[in-house]
Amino acid sequence: MDHDHGPGFVSYRHSDGTEHAGAVTSVLRASGLSVWLDRYAMLVGSFRYRMDEALQSGPSAGVLIATPEVTLSQAIQTVEFPTLARLARDNGMLVGVVTTARRDDGSVDEQATASLYGEVEGFDLAGHKQYAADRADDLRALARDLVVDRMRALRHETDRSVLRIDVATRNQPSESDRTAAHLDVRLDINGDGELPSPAGLARFAAAAPTLTEAFVISGANAVEFSGNGHVSFCLALGALLPRSRCSSMTFVDAKGKSWTSRAIALEHRPEPLVKLADIPEAVIVPEATRVLAHIDVLATGHAPAAVERLAADPAGWRAAYMIAPSNPGSLVPPQDAEAWANDICAHLVAAMSQAKVHELHLTYSGPAALATLIGRNLSGFSVTAYEAFDRFNPDNARYVPTVRFRIGAAVTQISALDPQGAVI
Repeated sequence: MDHDHGPGFVSYRHSDGTEHAGAVTSVLRASGLSVWLDRYAMLVGSFRYRMDEALQSGPSAGVLIATPEVTLSQAIQTVEFPTLARLARDNGMLVGVVTTARRDDGSVDEQATASLYGEVEGFDLAGHKQYAADRADDLRALARDLVVDRMRALRHETDRSVLRIDVATRNQPSESDRTAAHLDVRLDINGDGELPSPAGLARFAAAAPTLTEAFVISGANAVEFSGNGHVSFCLALGALLPRSRCSSMTFVDAKGKSWTSRAIALEHRPEPLVKLADIPEAVIVPEATRVLAHIDVLATGHAPAAVERLAADPAGWRAAYMIAPSNPGSLVPPQDAEAWANDICAHLVAAMSQAKVHELHLTYSGPAALATLIGRNLSGFSVTAYEAFDRFNPDNARYVPTVRFRIGAAVTQISALDPQGAVI
């Protein structure tokens, strides 16, 4: 059984635990932990057989959603809880307890929680750490504890090596939505997926310190991302592990091509790969404290109407620039990703230095893998990243702010934004 790489098993009673199980699952997935939840993973066949199969196939952790009606569930009392308890007792698997039982002072009631389950010899549920089901901070603490436990278990693979993180912002929840990576970051989807989910980004933002800590605990000196994601999310993802914190970053795209950035100083090439130009439609206000930059390396004039609308914001910009390939029609080869990222960011740094402000509003049209490598270079700025909406409709195309980040000394600060740009 491969416990270290398996999903976390969530045990809950449908009648009064479904909402809590959903909340726990979303937080765990945003923190990099895949989850086995019956409504995602139950296939045709005997309920008891499928449950036994899931529990014996190697969960990496267990989560008990302790609600009053778990006492009425034969599956929980005779299969799920005893199996998780034995795995914890015999194999050292971590079991987190999310409970609704509270004392009069509002604290978690460990004994009342333990009384909801039967007894398993050698396993003391009341002595296990418990988390309040209705406290967001407690759910984040649970996720952090499970991630730390996983990183410690996998350190023999990652120490002085590579931490592998697969990401997705458009995938439907599923137990099978996991890879051989050490962590699988999954965000809730939003509508048809054209824009990232604000709630999903908010959970990712809250998980940022945990993901940074995971890299430290892993002992890795490099990170390898894979998967797919909205470009604004990928910009923030790269900022999680800037050059000062991670010596090498690679993004493996859907075609298996590696886009890599190593710890070298930013510098202009003798023949710049990209050029900087003013956006003519921009409303320039000398007193404005923000700069707009649109990076377009698709060589297609991607969503020009959306760029024009944003640049014409009556609130105005200190400066507004377009960054595009020096040779029109040039595409970014994956093997040259670092040179392109460095050249783009060198232009951004120079533009911000000239404007003498620190608030950068960034739109991007290009490979998501390259966005991740750009994000790790943006130290010193407060970056608001945008996502294109209805991009192929000239009458309605626009850029929507989705995430804000700033690379800090200890951890990168990330905030999810609503469509008006307010922090969620």
